[in-house]
Amino acid sequence: MKQSHFNSVFKGVIILLLFNACFGCKKNPIPPLSYPLSTDALAYIKFDVGKYFIYRDSVTNQIDSVVVTQSELQPDNFVSNGITYNNQQYSLIWMEYSPYLKEWLSGTAPGNLNGRVQLIANDDPNHYLFQDVTTIIPTMVVEGKTYNNVLLTTSSYGTNVVGSGFTTTSANYWVKGVGLIKRSETNNAVTKTWTLIRSN
Repeated sequence: MKQSHFNSVFKGVIILLLFNACFGCKKNPIPPLSYPLSTDALAYIKFDVGKYFIYRDSVTNQIDSVVVTQSELQPDNFVSNGITYNNQQYSLIWMEYSPYLKEWLSGTAPGNLNGRVQLIANDDPNHYLFQDVTTIIPTMVVEGKTYNNVLLTTSSYGTNVVGSGFTTTSANYWVKGVGLIKRSETNNAVTKTWTLIRSN
């Protein structure tokens, strides 16, 4: 009887261990994305790290070599009215390597806009580098090359207080799968423009 009792207890322990192994360590499932960022909009601005762009500077006529150093889709979870939304956020950094190393363009697209992509420059929250609800130019020629369906974003940013600061107006021209083909900034009536010569 003792041996039989021992066998019963032993079998019970084994069954309990197997149950815990199968179900005790089960992880909570990751909730699906509430509002994934629009892949159609991201096609204008999201490129692999290492991709480079060569631009002409209209003021100095210099050639700027720009490379993508950050291109990340990250979680952007937030709670609203007790509901957790599992969204995405996109961030990018383009660095200029000519004539010296400096940040050329950087921005973040928050994931709390119901899937829309609104790329806000990291240096000013009012500087919109890209918005997927904006103006489309059917045809545009830049550096002798014709582009179709160019998406234009314009914004004004900076300090706008008389006698104490400045306001900059920017215009960014994007083409899906190509990137930024033209960028203009006007400050104190001086306009500086960068035009895309080529990219890899």
